[in-house]
Amino acid sequence: MARLSSIATLLLTIALSTGIGATAQSQQEKDIVKAFSKTVEEYIPSHFIKEPLPVQVGCGWNKHLYEPSANHSIDVRKTDSLISPYIGTVQFVVTSSLTNCHPTEEEAKKDNAYRRFGTATHRYTFAYQEDTWVLKSREILSEKGGNWVCSIGPEPCQ
Repeated sequence: MARLSSIATLLLTIALSTGIGATAQSQQEKDIVKAFSKTVEEYIPSHFIKEPLPVQVGCGWNKHLYEPSANHSIDVRKTDSLISPYIGTVQFVVTSSLTNCHPTEEEAKKDNAYRRFGTATHRYTFAYQEDTWVLKSREILSEKGGNWVCSIGPEPCQ
């Protein structure tokens, strides 16, 4: 009987310690996901230009406007890496619009009549390193073949 009681106590101790550990880990994961959501909410709007400047193109000068959708999907996954224990991805649609072509840069600056040019699905991947989310890659879903390709921007694709 004493042996049965000892086994029951041991099992109860294991169950309680496992439950408490799982709760602490679960809260940590919730905090990491919350931090990722905040990073995404801050990064996406800051990445797109608010006041487009005229650019010289084949037809003359025009302005391009890129607007990210308000809706996006995120995912955070555990990894077996000691450096990046979590990887987060965000996927969203960007609508691109442009103005008509103008012979001069000055005329293009004045034009705010944008017409929709198209949309593209973007996917950004971040790694959780030293308690912060770090951008690792930016990709755009290619309309040809449906493959993810490196997007153009200040951060390198990896």
